Amino acid sequence: MKTAVDSNILLDVLLPDPIFGERSLAALEREATRGSLVVCEIVVAEVAGQFARVEDAIAVLDRASLHLLPTEIRTAYTAGRAWC
Repeated sequence: MKTAVDSNILLDVLLPDPIFGERSLAALEREATRGSLVVCEIVVAEVAGQFARVEDAIAVLDRASLHLLPTEIRTAYTAGRAWC
């Protein structure tokens, strides 16, 4: 099973958020035991501001076993239409 991780969860852990940080970390840990954790390009872009260098972002994603799963055009289109 793959679990898509959104930027709000990552930011809760990275900042760390005093209200949701622990719950978000627990959710990531729980889902990691069930399968792989994935992020798309948009999530990487949304959390990029938390890192001074791209190498730092890559290191954190690697340590957290978060894999980049590129978005396909049909998926991005469907998400955009649902958002409208």
